[in-house]
Amino acid sequence: MSKRTPGAGWSVLTDERGVSTTLGYSLTLAISAILITGLLAAGGTLVEDQRERIADEELGVAAEQLASGLGDANRLAGTDTDGVLRVTVWLPDRIAGGEYTMTLANQPTADNQPARGTIVAESQAVDVTVQLSLRTSVPVANRTVTGGPMIVSLRDDDGDGARELVVNESRDIAPEEPEPTVMAHEEVVFADNNTSELSSIAPDGTVTRYGVKASAIGPKEVDLDGDGIREIPYVDWSNRLRIVDASGEVQTLATDAATSPIQSSYGTVVAIGQWRGESSVFYLNTSDVGPNGEATIYRVGLDGDQQQVLANSNPVEATAIAGTGDSNDDGDTDLVFVGLSEGIRFIDNDTVTDTGEDADVDGGIGIGAPRQFDTGEEDRIPFVTSNDVTLLSYAGGSASETDLTSAGEAEPTSVTSIDWTADDALEVVYVDDTDGSLHVVRLGGSTGTITDSDGDTIFVDTRVGTA
Repeated sequence: MSKRTPGAGWSVLTDERGVSTTLGYSLTLAISAILITGLLAAGGTLVEDQRERIADEELGVAAEQLASGLGDANRLAGTDTDGVLRVTVWLPDRIAGGEYTMTLANQPTADNQPARGTIVAESQAVDVTVQLSLRTSVPVANRTVTGGPMIVSLRDDDGDGARELVVNESRDIAPEEPEPTVMAHEEVVFADNNTSELSSIAPDGTVTRYGVKASAIGPKEVDLDGDGIREIPYVDWSNRLRIVDASGEVQTLATDAATSPIQSSYGTVVAIGQWRGESSVFYLNTSDVGPNGEATIYRVGLDGDQQQVLANSNPVEATAIAGTGDSNDDGDTDLVFVGLSEGIRFIDNDTVTDTGEDADVDGGIGIGAPRQFDTGEEDRIPFVTSNDVTLLSYAGGSASETDLTSAGEAEPTSVTSIDWTADDALEVVYVDDTDGSLHVVRLGGSTGTITDSDGDTIFVDTRVGTA
């Protein structure tokens, strides 16, 4: 065996001992690094492409939803230009993991052509922009808003004397439909005798006007959309069932509500409240007539889902909806209504009960929602009979009456109940038969005239009454 000893001319570069192992290891590392770098680059590109695709799709959907809301507002503006109009558009707060903006621009058109606008939706997280065009009869106001729930309103935004469709952010709106909240009845609702404008008055005399005209009304005591403001249900002169609040937000729930019974000329009443586990607005549906020729009772919530009210699997015909309460003192909530021949009835569980008492009718129907008028007692129904305000009790399965007035001074139209005098007991507010002014009667029978903060008497549309 010989041993090779490094000599002259030897170097590491010329030494071939162990070269294949070292070189193979180095090449493996280099190739692996190249492959990993390539995979990372390809994966990053794939993820970015996916984010852009998702952003493009979601921005397109959001732009279409906003365009649809503008279209709804545009149609309502064409039929109710004198009223306050607000349409809620539910859009997500974030798209593709980041914020986004909506830019609305009104494009110039010829005088005899519809207005043309554009919506540009732009993601702040990825470089994606979506543009959508729309045509409206009312111009769209120029502005940029951050994505999320939005309100479309109709107002003069630029001071030129003409109203535009204006989109504003609405961060105070919950992202999902909230549970409706029933609040204390603290205001009396009425329609002005000269203009039919929907209004309400508080015990301190403060009058709120809502900028809409009403032919039938309900009470202001339920916050349907969870924004902390109670809505008033009403029917306008185009048979639309709508709700409005003090901020001016108007929402249409149905388009076939009765302003009066089908076979009569006097006004009807709508109601709002909790019954059978959910809060709804109750109204008479003129598109669904019963076998006796009168409209049947329907209920509808904020989602617009209209449902026929059934008792023992049968539709229920009515001429007015009084409201909800425990009419027979059995521990559950009933729906009180006025049926054919002005009979006062209620639906308890799945059964219709006739109290045997009738409400006066003339300009309207003399009925109000059942309420607990004093602590610890059963709910009673306020109504007008022989032009007097009376409380009807049906506890124990039989009717009993308590007259609050005796001079025949009440107009046969809807009445309401409220703690007007802050004595922890309810009073009944009714319309005077002589001049159509609002009056209040206490449980002891004393009466008074309702006035505003300036001391002026409140005169109402007697056909609409009060709620």
